[in-house]
Amino acid sequence: MEIFRATHEFHRRLKVYHAWKAKNRKRTVTTYEDERAPRSVLESAAKSAQRTAQQKVAVLDNNGQRYFRIPFQRNNNNCVDQGKRGWWYAHFDGQYVARQMELHPDKGAILLVAG
Repeated sequence: MEIFRATHEFHRRLKVYHAWKAKNRKRTVTTYEDERAPRSVLESAAKSAQRTAQQKVAVLDNNGQRYFRIPFQRNNNNCVDQGKRGWWYAHFDGQYVARQMELHPDKGAILLVAG
């Protein structure tokens, strides 16, 4: 029962504190006392973020054509295939895969073309 009373008292005090804080904040809205950094730092951070966003767009435009080669192993129950690796090639045109090619050690190549 003592814990119950203590929680109610804590909750009451917390509500009073939040009400006091909200009432006093209305007076100091025009001042920037509660900011953690000076205005000049915030403005320069916004400018640098804008510059990096523009640079990223330029980088994405330059990297329109990309190629990837990824090794893989097929999961078979045969012990013979344990050491054999295949390759998966992908050609990206922008953000989409334009074509894919799978090279298996014991089979012919498989070519998949988008469109």
